[in-house]
Amino acid sequence: MNEKLKRLETEIFYDRRLRRIDAIREAWAAYLKTTESMWIEEARMLAAQCWCDPDTETKIMDPVLCEAVAQRIANWMDTAAQNQRNADYYRGLVVRCGEAIGSRAYVADDGSRSEDVLCAKVPELVEAAFCNG
Repeated sequence: MNEKLKRLETEIFYDRRLRRIDAIREAWAAYLKTTESMWIEEARMLAAQCWCDPDTETKIMDPVLCEAVAQRIANWMDTAAQNQRNADYYRGLVVRCGEAIGSRAYVADDGSRSEDVLCAKVPELVEAAFCNG
């Protein structure tokens, strides 16, 4: 009797584990569908164009491989877009600091005046204002 209970317990545990794994896979698939890259269509075109290159034009296109490549291209495009949003955000912070500093943030080393804050000059101006004096 004890052996049967142990076997039953093992089967139940195994069944629960499989159901949990299936639930995780389903949740992950649903997540991927809802977060499909906004770049996927463009990435699919780029991936498909690989079969038009002179070196590969004689190859038969594999749609599954093409989609896998497109997914990776879309991921890189998402990464690049996020990187650009981050750069824009931090540049905006530097511009705000330059605006707060005033006219010195608009004057280049050669004395010419720019319409926009010279972002590369802002750290130098901050150091001069707060570290040296």
